[in-house]
Amino acid sequence: MADFAHGHSIKIHGVRRNDEIGEIARALQIFKQMVIQTEQQAQLKSQLAAISSSLQEATNHRDFAERLTTQLAPLLQAGVALFYGYDDARRRLDLLGSYGLRLSNSPDTYVPGEGLVGQCALSRQPIVLDHVPENYLRIDSASGTALPRHVTILPMQLRDQLIGILEFAGFAPLSPLHQQLLDELLRMAALTLENLNRAVSTRDLLEQTREQADELRVSSVTMRQQQQALRDTNDTLEAKTFELEEQSQRLMASEEELRVQTDELQASNEELRLKTDTLRHQKQQLEALQSETSQKAEELARASQYKSEFLANMSHELRTPLNSLLILSQNLADNREGNLDAEQVESARIIHDSGSSLLRLINDILDLSKIEAGKMELSLVSYSLQSLARSLRRNFDHVAREKKVHYDVMVDDDLPAQIHTDPNRLEQVINNLLANAFKFTSRGSVFVHISRPAGDLPLPETLGGQALLAISVKDSGIGIPAEKLERIFNAFEQADSGTSRQFGGTGLGLSISRRMAELLGGDIVLRSEVDQGSEFVLLLPERSHDAAATIGASTMGHVSTTRPVVRALLPAEGVSDDRDRIVPGDSAILIVEDDPSFARILADIVRQKGHRMLHALDGESGLELARRYHPIGVLLDVMLPGMDGWTVIERLKADPTTRHIPVHFLSATDDAGRGRELGAVGFLTKPVTREAINDAFERLLHFAEGRTRYLLVVDDDVDARSAVRRLLSQDDIVINEAGSGEEALQKISEVGYDCIVLDLGLPGMSGLDLLEKLAESGSTPSVVVYSGRELSREENLRIRQYTDSIVIKGARSPERLLDEVSLFLHSIRHTPSQVGSTVPANFEGLHGHRVLLVDDDMRNLFALSKVLRSWGMQVSVAQDGHKALQALAENPQLELVLMDIMMPGMDGYEATRAIRAQPLFGRLPIIALTAKAMRGDREQCLDAGANDYLSKPIDLDKLASIMHVWLRD
Repeated sequence: MADFAHGHSIKIHGVRRNDEIGEIARALQIFKQMVIQTEQQAQLKSQLAAISSSLQEATNHRDFAERLTTQLAPLLQAGVALFYGYDDARRRLDLLGSYGLRLSNSPDTYVPGEGLVGQCALSRQPIVLDHVPENYLRIDSASGTALPRHVTILPMQLRDQLIGILEFAGFAPLSPLHQQLLDELLRMAALTLENLNRAVSTRDLLEQTREQADELRVSSVTMRQQQQALRDTNDTLEAKTFELEEQSQRLMASEEELRVQTDELQASNEELRLKTDTLRHQKQQLEALQSETSQKAEELARASQYKSEFLANMSHELRTPLNSLLILSQNLADNREGNLDAEQVESARIIHDSGSSLLRLINDILDLSKIEAGKMELSLVSYSLQSLARSLRRNFDHVAREKKVHYDVMVDDDLPAQIHTDPNRLEQVINNLLANAFKFTSRGSVFVHISRPAGDLPLPETLGGQALLAISVKDSGIGIPAEKLERIFNAFEQADSGTSRQFGGTGLGLSISRRMAELLGGDIVLRSEVDQGSEFVLLLPERSHDAAATIGASTMGHVSTTRPVVRALLPAEGVSDDRDRIVPGDSAILIVEDDPSFARILADIVRQKGHRMLHALDGESGLELARRYHPIGVLLDVMLPGMDGWTVIERLKADPTTRHIPVHFLSATDDAGRGRELGAVGFLTKPVTREAINDAFERLLHFAEGRTRYLLVVDDDVDARSAVRRLLSQDDIVINEAGSGEEALQKISEVGYDCIVLDLGLPGMSGLDLLEKLAESGSTPSVVVYSGRELSREENLRIRQYTDSIVIKGARSPERLLDEVSLFLHSIRHTPSQVGSTVPANFEGLHGHRVLLVDDDMRNLFALSKVLRSWGMQVSVAQDGHKALQALAENPQLELVLMDIMMPGMDGYEATRAIRAQPLFGRLPIIALTAKAMRGDREQCLDAGANDYLSKPIDLDKLASIMHVWLRD
């Protein structure tokens, strides 16, 4: 037991000794750490003192930044260090100093909130990034590059004011000692930088003070010099005063001489009077010469006008035979029967191509003559520049591909979305310029740039002070010599005009383009060098003047002709129609065309499609055939003998029995807009291809009787929609309804509507907004605006861009609405067909009607009144306008007036206006009779208030036909 106790005691003492040794070791370890920390703190303070001393020696901001980053980066074991100083005045961080940085690796400036540096400046909080991605900043040395793993961004502040930003990038994170060093250093460095700012400001103020002192010294010297100059000036004035006194004495001596000279002047006045009489005589001779010159200028202007009118008439006349030539040559070239050999087919193609070339020349001559005669008509609308660019790309991409020429169209971003101009004329000008560019460019590029005018572009004086667009067409072609730059815009002038020229053409394109540009209110500027290419710049105002749109409107409104009138209701010689073979159930198409060759072509196509054909050579016959046979469609020419096509469609649409018949124009004139306004379903300009004629037939039959029409009624009032549905309901009309603009848009996208009845006051999207959306989509059907309130002038102007059919809801509005919609649907309110009825004699149906004949020539009165009475009419006569008004006052039952124009006292124009001024005779038919038969007479008669027009000598068949039109029961 004793041994056991002794051993156990030794073990206990051993354990205690081990515990004491452990405590001593821990104490030593703590002491060692305290010693290390003390050394680190001493080293830290030493480093802070060294950096502080170095920073205080800095003389400017960049020196400060370089010292700070150069000394601090090695202490922190950073590979890259940057310092951005904050400029409070410009609110910007500028890179002032760096350590180990490639100059291209970091931006020179930041603004608060931009990047991590800007974010640190904005938040005033440190930013620490660990595990930096591989594409970040790299630490670079001669031996290689490496990616930092840790990035630290610290704000430098003093009294809550931002002084700058420090950024470090290294391979290891900052140790606590490094962090303590930065915490101490940032406050000290901020204070040092503030002192440096004050020192720099003090130096700047001192320098300004020195400069001001120098300026004061210079000013003092200048003032002394000025004082000396003033003294010298005073001396000079005293000397001049003395001289003036001497001059005064000399003037007194001169007075006597002047009195003598006065007497001499009186003698000279008499001589001058005689010379004045001579000059007055010479002036009279000069005025006579000027008058003669003016007369010659007027004669020259008239000659130019006659030339333009001749060209216009000749161009139209050439289209008629050319129309048949192109159609028949194309038909031969197609060789559908297979009875032509290859050489004959090629000959037909050559004939067709030659005719097409002739057509283009005719079009150019017609455009030139229209512009010279002041009859070019503009249609000004809002036109999208993006739409223009798309059109230019679409029209010439294939040309560029064929010629292997680079082609592009660019529109600048700072331009308005739309401009106010005539899109057709604008595209015609640019297409001419592009066609010219491609013609003279065999390799390289053609480039269209729509922008503002460049600063170096010479602007014509007439375009100054306007908001302009510059549409540049630039090519790399053959270029134009300097001596031809201005002459190139003359008619028939060409850049390549030698006998061995490579490029053909008439030389009309550029002349027409410049004149159309001037008509649109702009001009064309040309820059070119030989073998370097050309640049044509079309300068165009953002908004063309509305006055330009009316040029020639009165003269282009109606087309007159002096071709002989053929007896009404008889088809042309060689054109046999089917009027005698029509039986109930047959469908007939009426052709109103005075060209027999073209009429036969149309007749063949009509019969091939399984329809009967009616033919009329003039408008009066066409009206009678339409009224008696009720065809399912009418193919109508504009240039007809006597009554032109415009008047024919007006008569058709004014007659409830024929207004439903769809009309398609086939004419040599180019006025599709007017045709649509009058209710035509389509318009083709001659010459036309067989495919185009087939398309015209398809469109005509689309609106023919028996086809289902689709109508959309857009109104937020359910009762109003129901009322319109009941009013317009028919078996062949499908009527849909929409209570909002959004619903209407959806239905229109799903169904092809023939007409829309639209109320403007809709919830959400208004009616005007709906019209604009439809116009943007390019699929606007016919629209009748049916509004419950009167519209302002501005609203009317906006609506007129999309439709002229506006009905204000009221007592008679249902009838008006029915009339307007019927023009678009071509089906409402028509009477049963009268197919199979025979055509009466021309004079039947006139018996018993009362007519007033007004003419100052007794022979005309006797002859015409005798004829009218033989037709069974009751005739009253008057020999001038005054007696005509008296006759109407005494006999208001008169049903028609035949009014001569050339009468003494009150002529026919004035008499017609006086009749129209009386409400009782506001709708009395008046037919004007004149022997002048000059261009524009028809328009002048219609403007005065006449319903129709006949030229003397009177064709009795034609007179009877017109009277049938206006005296119908």
